This record gives sequence, C-alpha cells and structure tokens, in this order.
Amino acid sequence: MLNSLVSFFLLALCLLPSVPLSAQPSTGYGNAEIASVFPMKDTVERKGHTATMVVLFSYKHMKTGYVTNQSQPKAYYYNSSKTTIAFDCRHNKSRIISTVFFSDRSGLGNVVHDQKAIGAWVDEHDRRPEESLFALACTPVREKKR
Repeated sequence: MLNSLVSFFLLALCLLPSVPLSAQPSTGYGNAEIASVFPMKDTVERKGHTATMVVLFSYKHMKTGYVTNQSQPKAYYYNSSKTTIAFDCRHNKSRIISTVFFSDRSGLGNVVHDQKAIGAWVDEHDRRPEESLFALACTPVREKKR
C-alpha cells in the first residue's frame, strides 16, 4: 500500500506542468492578478554596467513550490518571496540570482525555502520604462540641486 502511494505521488509530481519557482523578469513584473510587486530601492547596488536589486513579491493567493532534487520530493507553501535580480544595464538583460520564500505576505513569517540558483540572462522588455525594475536598478540616482 505504501509503495503504491509513493508511486502515485511521484507520478502526479511528474505530470504537473513545469512552472518556474521564481518570477521571470520578462513576464512576471507587475502582474496585479498574481502578485503585488515592491522593488526595494534601498537594496540597489551598482558596479560598472551591472546592478542588483531585491524585489518583494506579495502573492494574492498562497503558492506551492516543490523541491525535486532530493530523494524525497518536498512541497512548501508560501505567500511572498524576495528575489535578488541582477541587471546588465549595457545589454538590457536580467537574471535571477536567488529567491527566499516566506510563509506570510510582505516578506514576513518563516522562511519556507531558500533557493540560490543563478538563472540565465534574459532580454528585459520595458513596458513602462519609467516604472520598470530595470530602470530603477540601472538609472543612476540624480544629485539633488541645492
């Protein structure tokens, strides 16, 4: 009986659609149906033509993630995540560096999973350049006039 339950679970896990555990820079930013997006401007670090920034995603509904690279697949549930994104300001590209998943909204509660996986560089498509994460990370801070 136990073997059949494990087999069923593994089969169900294989049949689930492949969904990335972290937000995709070219499509997921600012989708109000899925999450509220809060760029953490004070985390921007610029070095040469690259920049990094932490972005908080607070989801409208609880999400499920899966860790499948272990002998026993593990599910975890989260309501928000903080994603560190790297930006190549010269070539208009971005990639995810790491994501921390939280049990509560707004990056609060327990850390339920910490994923340090560097993603591939993807083209950054600015729909609203003045409000995009890319623009926030790559536009130098203007000096205040005295």
